[in-house]
Amino acid sequence: MIVAVKAGKHRFTAFREDSGPTWIICRHYLKQSGQRDKPGDRAVKQTIKNRVVYIKLVKDGIYYERS
Repeated sequence: MIVAVKAGKHRFTAFREDSGPTWIICRHYLKQSGQRDKPGDRAVKQTIKNRVVYIKLVKDGIYYERS
């Protein structure tokens, strides 16, 4: 589930971790109008990609790998 957290004109896209109650904040964008806008659409698309990568890395157990 992808959500946009509102704070005035500011929006933060986030997704919920599958294994618990943790929310991961991904992108910030400034809402320009009352309707959906291009920056919001781009932020949501990027958040969906980030969620897929995050889930894959956590599943493989390498998300917190140190170099």
